[in-house]
Amino acid sequence: MVIAQLEDAGKLKYDDSISKFLPNYKNGNITIHHLLSHLSGIPNFLANTDYLSKVFIKEYTIEELVNLFCSDTLAFQPGSKFE
Repeated sequence: MVIAQLEDAGKLKYDDSISKFLPNYKNGNITIHHLLSHLSGIPNFLANTDYLSKVFIKEYTIEELVNLFCSDTLAFQPGSKFE
């Protein structure tokens, strides 16, 4: 709902690349639509026990979270598969 409100306010578009908001993200060709539709290809970090053990050790900044949990190789090309 918040994303729809931000789009209505002209602050973002569903086809905006996430690199617009996270400029250092290595998989910046993913769009907001991909994220909302589970089409991004970003692996499920909750399935990785190494990640889960790190989550509870300290608090993370947004940049640290993106680098730690979202910067792996994509599981598939954005938009090509639902997962």
